Amino acid sequence: MPIALKPLDADAFAPFGQVISRPARVGDRVSYEAGLSSRRPQATIRLWVNHVQPATSPLVATKLERHRYSSQTFLPLSVSRYVVITAQ
Repeated sequence: MPIALKPLDADAFAPFGQVISRPARVGDRVSYEAGLSSRRPQATIRLWVNHVQPATSPLVATKLERHRYSSQTFLPLSVSRYVVITAQ
């Protein structure tokens, strides 16, 4: 099924989670600790960083992950374009 790409919009993304961004001014800091959560009482909060190879166009998504109880954050560090696919 072809999917149209759209620019990230915080209001449109709200059903899936919170859009985080860098501080507006150099020297400012923003804490996002509240966004790292798990609804499982026995869970330990963890933060993993993955380094993946860029995909080529056309992009073909063959599977999606579901994080029913935990938050997940995407931080593109050194790229000009980035795609995140979400579903309900």
